[in-house]
Formats: sequence, structure tokens, C-alpha cells
Amino acid sequence: MLDDRTAIKKGAWKESRNFRPYVGAGYIHDDNAGKGAASLTFETKISKSGRYDLRLAYSPHPSRASNVPVRVEFGGKSQEISVNQRLSLDPGSAFRTLKTLDLKAGHKVTIYLGNEGTDGFVVVDALQLLERSKK
Repeated sequence: MLDDRTAIKKGAWKESRNFRPYVGAGYIHDDNAGKGAASLTFETKISKSGRYDLRLAYSPHPSRASNVPVRVEFGGKSQEISVNQRLSLDPGSAFRTLKTLDLKAGHKVTIYLGNEGTDGFVVVDALQLLERSKK
């Protein structure tokens, strides 16, 4: 798991505990301001090849952005995702699955989240790359 406290932050982010659920000590948000000026970068290295669900923890609410830009870079590839933070989290979870990725051991994964062009509060609590069980 990659908590918001481990992200490389650019621009103004505010800490909060107003909305639950949240992972750890709280979450951060862009205060629905400074559009295009705030971003977060998360980095991790994959230890085992497999299929992984990229999951984001945030507190869903009608005031959240419906179009949070996320870019995932791994193995020389780049994928863009638009996240609607007004949508509910996965049932029984503090996370919502965004995408399933095929990742190889030893690859560095870099995940960028920003607030450029967003239409509400951008909230980031934690990211998770959860390996899918083989069936």
C-alpha cells in the first residue's frame, strides 16, 4: 500500500479527517483550488510478476471531482485513467479498483494523480497494487 504521506507532492494539498472511511491518519485534498497546480507522484517496485488491481482509497461524495486524471507508467508503457470520485468504493473496502495491470517483477511503477481540469475536490488517501489470485 502507498499512503498519501509517501507521495511526492507538488502544489497545495490539505490534510483532513472529515469524511470516512480513510486509511491511516487521514487523507489529503486539493481544496478544489489551484487547478493544474497540484499533483502527486507515487513510486513502487514490483517484486512478483502477475496481474494487479490498481486501487485508490478516497472518500466518495457529490463534491468530489468526476474526472481525476491518473497516469500509470510501467515497463516502458503509459496508461491514462479518468477517475470519478463521486462513485462508491468497492463493497466492504476503503478502496475502489481502477484498472487491472499485467506487471513484471523488477519493474518500477510510477503513478501520477493531478487536479488539472477537475470539476470538484480531488481526494487521495492511499493507492494499492493488489495481486489478483490465480483461478
